[in-house]
Amino acid sequence: MSLKIIIFLCSMQSFTCVVAMTCQNKMNETIQQKSRWHKDFSELKLEQVLLKSKIQKTVSLKEHLESKGFEYDAASHVYLVDMGNGVFAVKRDNGNEEGVAEVSAYQLNNFLGLDLVPPTVQRKIDGKWYTLQFFVEGNPKLMSEKTTLSDIQSAVSKKDFSDMNIFSFVIGQYDNHKNNMLVDKNNRLTMFDFEVIRIIQHVQYGGFPFLRRGNWVDVKTNLDGLNSFPFDKFSTLNDPTLEELREVFSPYWAESLILSFYKYIRYMPNKELNYVRWRGFIWVQNKISSRRVAVTDYTENPSLKGLDNLSLKKLEAIFSKPVFQKRHIELILQRATILKNALKK
Repeated sequence: MSLKIIIFLCSMQSFTCVVAMTCQNKMNETIQQKSRWHKDFSELKLEQVLLKSKIQKTVSLKEHLESKGFEYDAASHVYLVDMGNGVFAVKRDNGNEEGVAEVSAYQLNNFLGLDLVPPTVQRKIDGKWYTLQFFVEGNPKLMSEKTTLSDIQSAVSKKDFSDMNIFSFVIGQYDNHKNNMLVDKNNRLTMFDFEVIRIIQHVQYGGFPFLRRGNWVDVKTNLDGLNSFPFDKFSTLNDPTLEELREVFSPYWAESLILSFYKYIRYMPNKELNYVRWRGFIWVQNKISSRRVAVTDYTENPSLKGLDNLSLKKLEAIFSKPVFQKRHIELILQRATILKNALKK
Protein backbone atom coordinates (compact mmCIF):
# COMPACT_ATOMS: atom_id res chain seq x y z
CA MET A 1 0.00 0.00 0.00
CA SER A 2 1.45 3.39 -1.00
CA LEU A 3 2.30 6.09 1.51
CA LYS A 4 -0.31 8.46 -0.01
CA ILE A 5 -3.11 5.94 0.49
CA ILE A 6 -2.05 5.28 4.09
CA ILE A 7 -2.01 9.02 4.82
CA PHE A 8 -5.47 9.40 3.18
CA LEU A 9 -6.96 6.54 5.20
CA CYS A 10 -5.50 7.86 8.44
CA SER A 11 -6.94 11.29 7.67
CA MET A 12 -10.38 9.82 6.98
CA GLN A 13 -10.23 7.80 10.20
CA SER A 14 -9.35 10.92 12.18
CA PHE A 15 -12.18 12.83 10.50
CA THR A 16 -14.65 10.06 11.37
CA CYS A 17 -13.53 10.08 14.99
CA VAL A 18 -13.94 13.86 15.16
CA VAL A 19 -17.47 13.64 13.72
CA ALA A 20 -18.43 10.84 16.12
CA MET A 21 -17.05 12.76 19.09
CA THR A 22 -18.87 15.90 18.01
CA CYS A 23 -22.20 14.03 17.74
CA GLN A 24 -21.63 12.37 21.11
CA ASN A 25 -20.82 15.71 22.72
CA LYS A 26 -24.01 17.21 21.31
CA MET A 27 -26.02 14.27 22.65
CA ASN A 28 -24.43 14.67 26.07
CA GLU A 29 -25.13 18.39 26.05
CA THR A 30 -28.78 17.72 25.20
CA ILE A 31 -29.13 15.09 27.94
CA GLN A 32 -27.54 17.37 30.51
CA GLN A 33 -29.66 20.41 29.66
CA LYS A 34 -31.92 21.68 32.42
CA SER A 35 -35.42 20.36 32.03
CA ARG A 36 -38.84 21.88 32.44
CA TRP A 37 -39.22 19.94 35.67
CA HIS A 38 -36.37 21.21 37.86
CA LYS A 39 -34.38 24.44 37.81
CA ASP A 40 -31.04 22.67 38.41
CA PHE A 41 -31.39 19.08 37.20
CA SER A 42 -31.71 17.55 33.75
CA GLU A 43 -34.25 14.79 33.14
CA LEU A 44 -31.44 12.25 33.19
CA LYS A 45 -30.30 13.49 36.60
CA LEU A 46 -33.86 13.39 37.92
CA GLU A 47 -34.22 9.80 36.71
CA GLN A 48 -31.06 8.85 38.60
CA VAL A 49 -32.31 10.57 41.76
CA LEU A 50 -35.60 8.67 41.53
CA LEU A 51 -33.82 5.36 40.93
CA LYS A 52 -30.99 5.58 43.45
CA SER A 53 -31.54 8.21 46.14
CA LYS A 54 -32.64 7.16 49.59
CA ILE A 55 -36.21 8.05 50.43
CA GLN A 56 -36.11 10.50 53.31
CA LYS A 57 -39.80 10.74 54.19
CA THR A 58 -43.15 9.33 53.01
CA VAL A 59 -46.60 10.86 53.51
CA SER A 60 -50.02 10.25 51.98
CA LEU A 61 -50.43 12.44 48.88
CA LYS A 62 -54.08 12.95 49.72
CA GLU A 63 -53.23 14.15 53.22
CA HIS A 64 -50.50 16.42 51.86
CA LEU A 65 -52.86 18.05 49.37
CA GLU A 66 -55.60 18.46 51.96
CA SER A 67 -53.11 20.09 54.36
CA LYS A 68 -52.46 22.67 51.63
CA GLY A 69 -56.18 23.33 51.30
CA PHE A 70 -56.54 21.59 47.93
CA GLU A 71 -59.58 19.50 47.00
CA TYR A 72 -57.66 17.28 44.66
CA ASP A 73 -58.51 13.59 44.28
CA ALA A 74 -55.74 11.13 45.17
CA ALA A 75 -56.02 7.39 45.82
CA SER A 76 -55.09 5.93 49.19
CA HIS A 77 -52.15 3.95 47.74
CA VAL A 78 -50.42 7.07 46.37
CA TYR A 79 -47.72 8.76 48.43
CA LEU A 80 -45.51 11.83 48.36
CA VAL A 81 -41.87 11.01 49.07
CA ASP A 82 -38.89 13.25 49.79
CA MET A 83 -35.88 12.09 47.75
CA GLY A 84 -33.50 14.71 49.11
CA ASN A 85 -31.76 17.37 46.99
CA GLY A 86 -35.04 19.27 46.88
CA VAL A 87 -36.63 16.52 44.78
CA PHE A 88 -40.04 15.13 45.66
CA ALA A 89 -41.80 12.25 43.92
CA VAL A 90 -45.18 10.59 43.73
CA LYS A 91 -44.86 6.95 44.77
CA ARG A 92 -47.53 4.59 43.46
CA ASP A 93 -48.15 1.07 44.64
CA ASN A 94 -49.56 0.10 41.26
CA GLY A 95 -47.94 -3.23 40.48
CA ASN A 96 -45.40 -4.19 37.87
CA GLU A 97 -47.63 -4.10 34.76
CA GLU A 98 -49.22 -0.73 35.53
CA GLY A 99 -45.78 0.62 36.37
CA VAL A 100 -44.44 -0.50 32.98
CA ALA A 101 -47.29 1.42 31.34
CA GLU A 102 -46.42 4.61 33.28
CA VAL A 103 -42.73 4.40 32.35
CA SER A 104 -43.54 3.60 28.71
CA ALA A 105 -45.75 6.69 28.49
CA TYR A 106 -42.91 8.83 29.85
CA GLN A 107 -40.45 7.35 27.35
CA LEU A 108 -42.77 7.84 24.36
CA ASN A 109 -43.40 11.40 25.53
CA ASN A 110 -39.63 11.99 25.39
CA PHE A 111 -39.22 10.28 22.02
CA LEU A 112 -41.86 12.54 20.50
CA GLY A 113 -40.19 15.60 21.98
CA LEU A 114 -43.11 16.48 24.23
CA ASP A 115 -42.93 18.01 27.69
CA LEU A 116 -46.08 16.54 29.19
CA VAL A 117 -45.09 13.56 31.36
CA PRO A 118 -42.73 14.09 34.32
CA PRO A 119 -39.66 11.83 34.77
CA THR A 120 -40.97 8.40 35.75
CA VAL A 121 -39.15 5.23 36.80
CA GLN A 122 -39.91 1.81 38.22
CA ARG A 123 -38.11 0.92 41.41
CA LYS A 124 -38.15 -2.14 43.63
CA ILE A 125 -38.51 -1.16 47.28
CA ASP A 126 -38.51 -3.83 50.01
CA GLY A 127 -39.09 -6.50 47.38
CA LYS A 128 -42.07 -4.75 45.79
CA TRP A 129 -42.37 -2.76 42.56
CA TYR A 130 -43.43 0.89 42.69
CA THR A 131 -43.41 3.76 40.24
CA LEU A 132 -41.74 6.99 41.25
CA GLN A 133 -42.71 10.07 39.29
CA PHE A 134 -41.31 13.55 39.79
CA PHE A 135 -43.80 15.57 41.81
CA VAL A 136 -45.19 18.62 40.02
CA GLU A 137 -46.71 21.41 42.07
CA GLY A 138 -50.03 22.52 40.65
CA ASN A 139 -51.38 25.99 40.12
CA PRO A 140 -53.41 26.61 43.31
CA LYS A 141 -56.14 28.34 41.32
CA LEU A 142 -56.71 25.14 39.32
CA MET A 143 -56.47 22.55 42.10
CA SER A 144 -60.14 22.40 43.00
CA GLU A 145 -62.68 19.69 42.20
CA LYS A 146 -64.68 22.52 40.62
CA THR A 147 -61.94 23.04 38.01
CA THR A 148 -63.25 22.13 34.57
CA LEU A 149 -61.49 21.02 31.41
CA SER A 150 -62.38 24.40 29.91
CA ASP A 151 -60.55 26.09 32.81
CA ILE A 152 -57.48 23.97 32.07
CA GLN A 153 -57.65 24.70 28.34
CA SER A 154 -57.90 28.44 29.00
CA ALA A 155 -54.90 28.39 31.34
CA VAL A 156 -52.39 26.55 29.15
CA SER A 157 -50.89 27.29 25.76
CA LYS A 158 -52.55 26.17 22.54
CA LYS A 159 -49.57 23.90 21.86
CA ASP A 160 -49.70 22.20 25.28
CA PHE A 161 -53.41 21.44 24.94
CA SER A 162 -52.94 20.19 21.38
CA ASP A 163 -49.95 18.06 22.45
CA MET A 164 -52.08 16.49 25.16
CA ASN A 165 -54.75 15.47 22.64
CA ILE A 166 -52.17 14.22 20.12
CA PHE A 167 -50.45 12.13 22.78
CA SER A 168 -53.73 10.82 24.22
CA PHE A 169 -54.97 9.67 20.82
CA VAL A 170 -51.73 8.00 19.72
CA ILE A 171 -50.86 6.21 22.96
CA GLY A 172 -54.47 5.23 23.71
CA GLN A 173 -55.01 7.31 26.85
CA TYR A 174 -58.79 7.31 26.83
CA ASP A 175 -58.97 7.82 30.62
CA ASN A 176 -58.41 11.53 30.04
CA HIS A 177 -60.59 13.10 32.72
CA LYS A 178 -59.40 16.27 34.45
CA ASN A 179 -58.00 14.44 37.49
CA ASN A 180 -55.39 12.73 35.30
CA MET A 181 -53.78 16.05 34.41
CA LEU A 182 -52.84 19.26 36.14
CA VAL A 183 -51.59 22.75 35.37
CA ASP A 184 -48.34 23.69 37.09
CA LYS A 185 -47.36 27.06 38.57
CA ASN A 186 -46.05 28.19 35.17
CA ASN A 187 -49.32 27.22 33.48
CA ARG A 188 -47.76 24.23 31.76
CA LEU A 189 -49.85 21.09 31.30
CA THR A 190 -48.84 17.81 32.98
CA MET A 191 -50.23 14.32 32.31
CA PHE A 192 -50.13 11.14 34.42
CA ASP A 193 -51.94 7.83 35.11
CA PHE A 194 -51.52 5.82 31.91
CA GLU A 195 -52.40 2.32 33.12
CA VAL A 196 -55.27 1.99 30.61
CA ILE A 197 -52.92 2.05 27.60
CA ARG A 198 -52.41 -1.68 28.24
CA ILE A 199 -55.90 -2.36 26.85
CA ILE A 200 -56.16 -3.24 23.15
CA GLN A 201 -58.45 -0.70 21.47
CA HIS A 202 -59.74 0.47 18.11
CA VAL A 203 -60.72 4.10 17.55
CA GLN A 204 -61.67 6.48 14.78
CA TYR A 205 -60.42 10.06 14.88
CA GLY A 206 -63.16 12.10 16.51
CA GLY A 207 -64.76 9.12 18.24
CA PHE A 208 -64.61 7.19 21.49
CA PRO A 209 -62.57 3.96 21.43
CA PHE A 210 -63.87 0.41 21.46
CA LEU A 211 -61.99 -1.56 24.13
CA ARG A 212 -61.25 -5.27 24.05
CA ARG A 213 -62.26 -6.54 27.47
CA GLY A 214 -62.61 -10.04 28.87
CA ASN A 215 -61.70 -13.42 27.41
CA TRP A 216 -61.58 -14.87 23.91
CA VAL A 217 -64.57 -17.09 23.21
CA ASP A 218 -64.94 -19.53 20.32
CA VAL A 219 -68.16 -17.93 19.08
CA LYS A 220 -68.48 -17.01 15.40
CA THR A 221 -70.33 -13.90 14.21
CA ASN A 222 -71.13 -12.53 10.77
CA LEU A 223 -68.57 -9.73 11.39
CA ASP A 224 -65.55 -12.02 11.81
CA GLY A 225 -64.74 -11.99 8.10
CA LEU A 226 -64.22 -8.23 8.04
CA ASN A 227 -60.53 -7.25 7.84
CA SER A 228 -60.92 -3.91 9.59
CA PHE A 229 -62.75 -3.13 12.80
CA PRO A 230 -66.53 -2.80 12.17
CA PHE A 231 -67.09 0.63 13.76
CA ASP A 232 -70.50 1.06 12.11
CA LYS A 233 -71.78 -2.42 13.05
CA PHE A 234 -72.17 -1.96 16.80
CA SER A 235 -75.16 -3.01 18.88
CA THR A 236 -76.61 -0.88 21.68
CA LEU A 237 -78.04 -1.68 25.09
CA ASN A 238 -80.25 1.11 26.46
CA ASP A 239 -80.16 1.38 30.26
CA PRO A 240 -79.73 -2.39 30.55
CA THR A 241 -80.73 -4.44 33.54
CA LEU A 242 -78.19 -6.69 35.20
CA GLU A 243 -79.80 -9.71 33.56
CA GLU A 244 -79.57 -8.10 30.11
CA LEU A 245 -75.87 -7.47 30.70
CA ARG A 246 -75.33 -11.07 31.74
CA GLU A 247 -77.10 -12.33 28.63
CA VAL A 248 -74.71 -10.41 26.34
CA PHE A 249 -71.43 -10.49 28.27
CA SER A 250 -71.40 -13.68 30.35
CA PRO A 251 -69.67 -15.78 27.68
CA TYR A 252 -66.82 -13.24 27.61
CA TRP A 253 -66.69 -11.69 31.07
CA ALA A 254 -66.47 -13.00 34.61
CA GLU A 255 -69.39 -12.20 36.90
CA SER A 256 -67.26 -9.73 38.90
CA LEU A 257 -66.55 -7.66 35.79
CA ILE A 258 -70.23 -7.67 34.80
CA LEU A 259 -71.25 -6.43 38.26
CA SER A 260 -68.58 -3.73 38.16
CA PHE A 261 -69.63 -2.61 34.71
CA TYR A 262 -73.29 -2.50 35.72
CA LYS A 263 -72.42 0.27 38.20
CA TYR A 264 -70.29 1.97 35.53
CA ILE A 265 -73.17 2.37 33.06
CA ARG A 266 -74.76 5.23 34.99
CA TYR A 267 -71.87 7.45 33.85
CA MET A 268 -72.61 6.83 30.16
CA PRO A 269 -74.63 9.45 28.25
CA ASN A 270 -78.28 8.32 28.26
CA LYS A 271 -77.00 5.06 29.81
CA GLU A 272 -76.36 3.73 26.32
CA LEU A 273 -73.80 0.96 25.91
CA ASN A 274 -72.35 0.29 22.45
CA TYR A 275 -70.57 -2.99 21.82
CA VAL A 276 -69.28 -5.17 18.97
CA ARG A 277 -68.68 -8.94 18.83
CA TRP A 278 -65.69 -9.45 16.54
CA ARG A 279 -63.11 -12.20 16.18
CA GLY A 280 -63.89 -13.99 19.42
CA PHE A 281 -63.91 -10.91 21.65
CA ILE A 282 -66.46 -8.39 22.77
CA TRP A 283 -65.46 -4.75 22.30
CA VAL A 284 -67.11 -2.04 24.43
CA GLN A 285 -67.13 1.64 23.52
CA ASN A 286 -65.72 3.77 26.33
CA LYS A 287 -68.21 6.61 26.05
CA ILE A 288 -68.22 8.24 29.49
CA SER A 289 -69.52 11.72 30.31
CA SER A 290 -66.34 12.70 32.19
CA ARG A 291 -64.07 11.65 29.28
CA ARG A 292 -63.71 13.40 25.97
CA VAL A 293 -62.70 12.68 22.44
CA ALA A 294 -59.00 13.39 21.79
CA VAL A 295 -58.94 15.79 18.85
CA THR A 296 -56.97 18.90 17.90
CA ASP A 297 -57.57 21.71 15.41
CA TYR A 298 -53.98 22.96 15.70
CA THR A 299 -52.81 21.57 12.36
CA GLU A 300 -49.59 23.63 12.41
CA ASN A 301 -48.43 22.07 15.67
CA PRO A 302 -44.71 21.23 15.21
CA SER A 303 -45.15 18.21 17.51
CA LEU A 304 -46.94 16.42 14.68
CA LYS A 305 -43.59 16.01 12.91
CA GLY A 306 -42.43 13.71 15.71
CA LEU A 307 -45.01 11.14 14.63
CA ASP A 308 -43.08 10.64 11.37
CA ASN A 309 -40.20 9.13 13.35
CA LEU A 310 -42.26 6.32 14.85
CA SER A 311 -41.49 2.80 13.72
CA LEU A 312 -42.17 -0.73 14.91
CA LYS A 313 -38.56 -1.19 16.01
CA LYS A 314 -38.42 2.06 17.98
CA LEU A 315 -41.72 1.40 19.71
CA GLU A 316 -40.67 -2.13 20.64
CA ALA A 317 -37.79 -0.57 22.58
CA ILE A 318 -40.28 1.55 24.54
CA PHE A 319 -43.20 -0.83 25.03
CA SER A 320 -41.71 -4.02 26.43
CA LYS A 321 -43.08 -7.54 26.60
CA PRO A 322 -44.93 -9.22 28.20
CA VAL A 323 -47.02 -6.19 29.21
CA PHE A 324 -47.20 -4.93 25.63
CA GLN A 325 -47.48 -7.21 22.63
CA LYS A 326 -46.83 -6.54 18.96
CA ARG A 327 -50.53 -5.76 18.46
CA HIS A 328 -50.33 -2.85 20.93
CA ILE A 329 -47.47 -1.34 18.94
CA GLU A 330 -49.13 -1.90 15.57
CA LEU A 331 -52.21 -0.05 16.80
CA ILE A 332 -50.12 2.86 18.11
CA LEU A 333 -48.58 3.20 14.64
CA GLN A 334 -52.04 2.90 13.11
CA ARG A 335 -53.44 5.67 15.32
CA ALA A 336 -50.50 7.93 14.46
CA THR A 337 -51.28 7.43 10.76
CA ILE A 338 -55.01 8.02 11.33
CA LEU A 339 -54.24 11.28 13.14
CA LYS A 340 -51.85 12.57 10.47
CA ASN A 341 -54.28 11.73 7.67
CA ALA A 342 -57.20 13.37 9.51
CA LEU A 343 -55.30 16.63 9.97
CA LYS A 344 -54.30 16.77 6.30
CA LYS A 345 -57.95 16.99 5.22
